[in-house]
Amino acid sequence: MRARFAGIMALLLTFAVSGCGAKNSEKVIGVWRSAERERGRYTFVEIAKDTITIGGKSGDVVLEDRDGKVSVRMAGRDDIVAVITIVDDANISLEFSGMMQQTLKLVKSSKEEQNAAENPPVENILGFWRSSEGDPAQGGVSIVEITPNSITVDGQKRDVTITTENGVYFLASGEAKGSVMINDETSATIVFPGALGDFIKSTPEEIAAFAEAEKAALQQYFGVWRSERFDSTINGYEVVELGDGYITRGNQKIEATLDITKLGLVVTAGGNETTITLKDSNTAVFSERVIGYTDNRKVRGSVVYTSGAKLAAGLPNSSGNMSASGCLAAQAGDEVVATITDTAHFGNQYLGVHWLDATVIRIGFSTILPPNSVNCSELDSTSSVREHSRAIVSPSSYHPGGVQVGLGDGSVRFVSNTVAASRTQDYCTSSGPSPFGVWGALGTASGGESTSL
Repeated sequence: MRARFAGIMALLLTFAVSGCGAKNSEKVIGVWRSAERERGRYTFVEIAKDTITIGGKSGDVVLEDRDGKVSVRMAGRDDIVAVITIVDDANISLEFSGMMQQTLKLVKSSKEEQNAAENPPVENILGFWRSSEGDPAQGGVSIVEITPNSITVDGQKRDVTITTENGVYFLASGEAKGSVMINDETSATIVFPGALGDFIKSTPEEIAAFAEAEKAALQQYFGVWRSERFDSTINGYEVVELGDGYITRGNQKIEATLDITKLGLVVTAGGNETTITLKDSNTAVFSERVIGYTDNRKVRGSVVYTSGAKLAAGLPNSSGNMSASGCLAAQAGDEVVATITDTAHFGNQYLGVHWLDATVIRIGFSTILPPNSVNCSELDSTSSVREHSRAIVSPSSYHPGGVQVGLGDGSVRFVSNTVAASRTQDYCTSSGPSPFGVWGALGTASGGESTSL
């Protein structure tokens, strides 16, 4: 009997000991951080017996063990504002109820990690930064340089004081204030007068290359320009000279600031601002051509010639112009097809080769059919010459999906095979806007179109 009693007491003692372990409300006490970064930062949560601090803001709470979880309610109130679930010794989830409806997945952290994250060294933001978007040749790249006591935005330098709070760098320069928030190892969000948005870590070499590109773009505008039309009031043309730091109009030379922007050259002189654009910035001048084949029906490198100039939709028309739809009807996928109603010839081994011949079909191109479309030309009925000037010739390349096109302002753009080339009529015009959409507009120097790539 005594032995049985001793066994029962031992069993009860075992239950008692096992029930004396730490409560869940005690296990969650400590410093935790979010499992993932948001905008480059962790969210830190510090849980104490009677307070919870999130992102530097604290609130008095009561922690209660309920059904294997920890309920959190604000001190002096009965409603539960959050529930903590223990996943394992190093992971918990903090689920807010009510209006917040948010769940934070947290991992075990420390006060040391929190201090390091919320008070990062200033060295992290020092150096050059460039805007994540923009073209240096169009003045679209903003450059920021940060030192321990200054910030320079696009050449404008200010002395600053840099402080940190909750992982954010705060910059103050008199009334000008801003911030820098590190997103990851190579990018940051900068908010400061003259700089707003996402920036990428850069190098002095890259910044120098950007400066050269912008300088080259600026020099396109240097020189003497005259008005397109004769001005009868002055019995001549109006003449303007643009140079490095000045503008001359008539006989008056004025100091000026010249800046390249996406809209063109912005000239600021005497408190007035004027924007100047190069008309040829949307005019195609050069492109590519696949070297021709002999008697090959591949669209790239071949030409459809017709004797009697007959294609499916008529080629040419009564004025001697060529039909765009008629030429396009001779193409099926990557090959040309025999849809011509008269004698047809395919292929030309001289395409892209005989530059000195200066014939359109060999070295020229048109902006009628999209890039990498079929080429068509009329076969001279009086001879065997296949380079008649009446032709529809599309640029071609082996680049996936399009061709490179050189514009009149010296820039190079990639033009897709799917560029807008809708036709409002089937034949070319000798003046006025092009009837062949955006692609056609790129081929006119003075068609008056307002479109661009």
